[in-house]
Amino acid sequence: MMTAYFDESGTHKPGSQDHLCVVAGYLGNEAQWSSFVADWIAGLGPRRKNLHLRKIRNFQRAENMLKNLGGVPDKYNLQRVACGVWWGDYQRELVPELQANLSHPFILAAIGCMARAIHCISDLDKIQFIFGEQKLSDDNLIALDRIVFRQLKLNQRVSLTAIMAYENTVCLDPADYLAFEVREYKSFKGSEKANICLPILGDGSAVGCIFSRDRLKSINDYFTKHGMAVESPPREKMIDLLIHPDPIDPALFGAGSLRFNIFS
Repeated sequence: MMTAYFDESGTHKPGSQDHLCVVAGYLGNEAQWSSFVADWIAGLGPRRKNLHLRKIRNFQRAENMLKNLGGVPDKYNLQRVACGVWWGDYQRELVPELQANLSHPFILAAIGCMARAIHCISDLDKIQFIFGEQKLSDDNLIALDRIVFRQLKLNQRVSLTAIMAYENTVCLDPADYLAFEVREYKSFKGSEKANICLPILGDGSAVGCIFSRDRLKSINDYFTKHGMAVESPPREKMIDLLIHPDPIDPALFGAGSLRFNIFS
């Protein structure tokens, strides 16, 4: 059984369009995650039960801790996964009907991460997706799980898509750290926070992508062609087009190029 823990950053609609919405996290097996936990808890120190980047008030004071924690996922060969959607490109390239139906750049980024994670595992492996609890996205995740993986069973290797409270596991911590830093690095490269949080990026290699404007235009054209740009398309049809590998051109969600470098 493989497990991918994901979190999000930049999901609230910004005042500026030059902001990135990110879903990111790590993929590994039970042995990798079990080994990771002990090191991560030790790195947090006795005063912290979890790491939440948005709760850090003084990044300079937290710099040593973040440096020590940043290398722990790579130590256990957990696979870095990240997808991002620029808010400005989303608003420019997806027609209003599609923006309403897809609900949020989070959905595109989350599905991009899930699709790539599935492509990374063996045909014999099962995978479960655990997302950090967020009021903004929980309804969409619940619908995604209910329709895709419980009713339509579009991918038999997915055993579970769940939402988990952060205090129930430290395995969501590196996802929080990674999502925060990918957004910060891409949106505000050179900022103090981006520089202090660099350790979580390692060498920058990741499974995933930052959706280009051209790719979002292709998604817009594809969904419009298949009847998605209507007031209320069947939700099953929407999910089928998003997830199912057969009818979608692999170039839409980057299935032909699984890896990218965050620094590029």
